[in-house]
Amino acid sequence: SLAGQIAVTLPGTYSTDAARRAAVEADGRPDGTLYLLDDGLIVLHAYRKTGGVAVPVSFSTSGVGSPGNFPEPASRAEFVAGMGVGVNLGNWFDAPTVGQYGGAASQIAMSDLRAAGAGHVRRGVRWSAHATENTAGTINAGFMDQIASLVDWLLTKFPRVILNLHHYKALHQQAIEAPETSWSGTYSDHATRFKNMWAQIATRFAGYSKRLGFEPDNEPTGGWLTASAWNTLSQETTAIIRASGGNNATRVVVIGPIGQND
Repeated sequence: SLAGQIAVTLPGTYSTDAARRAAVEADGRPDGTLYLLDDGLIVLHAYRKTGGVAVPVSFSTSGVGSPGNFPEPASRAEFVAGMGVGVNLGNWFDAPTVGQYGGAASQIAMSDLRAAGAGHVRRGVRWSAHATENTAGTINAGFMDQIASLVDWLLTKFPRVILNLHHYKALHQQAIEAPETSWSGTYSDHATRFKNMWAQIATRFAGYSKRLGFEPDNEPTGGWLTASAWNTLSQETTAIIRASGGNNATRVVVIGPIGQND
């Protein structure tokens, strides 16, 4: 246990053990200093400087990420009533590559938000950057697991969590950002891919608490997504979510209007 011990937290995120060790060893504090470093996902890592070398320290995060006593909402109206003040967790999983924009969702930050009274968080995800570039839109299994782990943890900290699809640049007819490429798909192709990605997301989270809500598209925009087209696509997508079963039959689905929610 690290209870009662004072630890130094270094700014930034460190996705690998090598990066964390290097940061600790480069820091000027003396031997014996305890460090907590954030991997940018949901895990904190402890190291103690010993003889100038970073030595990993095992510890439990049960005091940081312990489940809250949050009841299941009995209706969609109750879901909304329980949202309270919320925070958008951007610039991490919605970046072209994970972490490229510099944001993170660490245990420390999330605990601080909850302590400040946040009732819900919205997690944006650029699923299109982690799916095959064809109408199937098969999402990378490892990435899906990563998002599921994050949602698991967020649900222990907040009464409500919103999971969305963010920055589908090709569907929005916006400039594509690497590693995605501008494959020559029509609107029909991209709409099909969009729905297929949501079929996979919905299936993965069908058994999750009703405290989790979905938002099919962040700020639907672009020449293809007219009001009529978006009304149709959002209704078809919602039907796919509902048909996936489990708690998705009545799960809250948030639909924003076209024009970047203007």
